[in-house]
Amino acid sequence: MKTLKKVSLIVMVLTVLIGIVIVTAPSKTHISRSVMIKAPSKLIFQNLLIMKNFNSWSPWRKKDLNTKYEFFGPLMGVDSGMSWESEDAQVGNGEMRIKEVIYPTTVTYLIKFGSSQATASMILNESEIGTEVTWTYDEVEISGFNKFFALLTETFIGPDYEEGLFNLKNMMEKAPVSTSDMEIMLSTSRSYIGTKDTLAASMDMISAKLAKSYGDILSYADRNRIEQEGPPIMFTLKAGEVFEFIAGIPMKANWVDSESLMLRATPEGYELRASYYGPYKAMEPTYTEMESLIGFLNMVSASAPWEEYITDPGLEPNPEYRLTYIHWPIKYRE
Repeated sequence: MKTLKKVSLIVMVLTVLIGIVIVTAPSKTHISRSVMIKAPSKLIFQNLLIMKNFNSWSPWRKKDLNTKYEFFGPLMGVDSGMSWESEDAQVGNGEMRIKEVIYPTTVTYLIKFGSSQATASMILNESEIGTEVTWTYDEVEISGFNKFFALLTETFIGPDYEEGLFNLKNMMEKAPVSTSDMEIMLSTSRSYIGTKDTLAASMDMISAKLAKSYGDILSYADRNRIEQEGPPIMFTLKAGEVFEFIAGIPMKANWVDSESLMLRATPEGYELRASYYGPYKAMEPTYTEMESLIGFLNMVSASAPWEEYITDPGLEPNPEYRLTYIHWPIKYRE
């Protein structure tokens, strides 16, 4: 009987303590961890936008290698997300998607697990010594027994955040270095009038042939009152001893009635775009850098790269100041 009374007393005390915690414990929680990464903030930011790359540095990936993941939404950016299912209590079941992007400093995720919901942000601050990356976790409107778990958020999540940031640091500091500004973006298709040609010649001869091709396109557009919608472009179909290409100019056209010209469209979808300044004949190193970055971001080529000549050589005599966009269509490596 005395034992039963003791048990009853303990239960009553625990009940009172639970009630006190539920009433007095905060209804929100916040944790934060930071790390300095010797890498450009823009490169880190691009990687964080690709949800499928999250597991490349996630601290939870190795806790249960049998976790089932499903990805949804766009390849990157807002509404890109993933869900997971795991029998391991440390991983559990849940869903995470990118809720907000503040270019180029902040990526905010919305996380759902069970009946709970939280937000987490990756905040980037670049300085002369590198990029400080701060990872935050916030949960609000916590009620009932969930307040007990909230009190242990720092203990449960803090070490994982530290491990995750260490993984991210280790990965990003091994990223390929680019001498040109590069960025992944979603491009829309543009119609262009073009001409296809093949020749075996020097770079000077190729330049002369391109100039003639652009002249023919502009003459045709002028005769037919077709409006130009962008700078000249070129698709390289084959390079080496034989050079095969399509020279084109974006035009507001629905048809072409010339045997020597064609109406086509630029690729639509994700691409890596490099902003290259310099002579046309010195672009090869930039292509090599782009290929390395594409591989690092777990992407592969979706189609051949193409060039867009932003600066008119007739208006800028110094080749070092001529801007060319190199567009490289990409897709995720499955």
